[in-house]
Amino acid sequence: MREIVRDNIDKNEFLVHRSVFTDKEILAHERKEIFSKCWLFIGHETEVANKGDYKRKKVGGRNLLFVRSQDEELRVLYNTCPHRGALVCREDEGNSRVFRCFYHAWSFTNDGKLAGMPGKDGFQMILMMRARKI
Repeated sequence: MREIVRDNIDKNEFLVHRSVFTDKEILAHERKEIFSKCWLFIGHETEVANKGDYKRKKVGGRNLLFVRSQDEELRVLYNTCPHRGALVCREDEGNSRVFRCFYHAWSFTNDGKLAGMPGKDGFQMILMMRARKI
């Protein structure tokens, strides 16, 4: 294994190999061991001062929405639809009560709850058919 960090206390040196900043395996390891295990700063409450205010953010490789919901709570939501993973918000910031996936138009309130699902009856039938096949 290559030496990526050299800490020489006697010489007062702390050297980091340049690959640390570009290696995809190291990035994946850092995301798993750091960004998935601890609290992370996403923003200050003044960035979303009013009900419905939101800002898109990317933290630890995840697409997120920093939102002040209608009940005035600060929330962080995944900016992805649970159906197919498409973004539910494509604007960098704004004010909205609802976020809508452009793929199949599923919509979610700004506190993260499912608000609408076009063709809901047909979708439930597909889920039932898939459940029978398994």
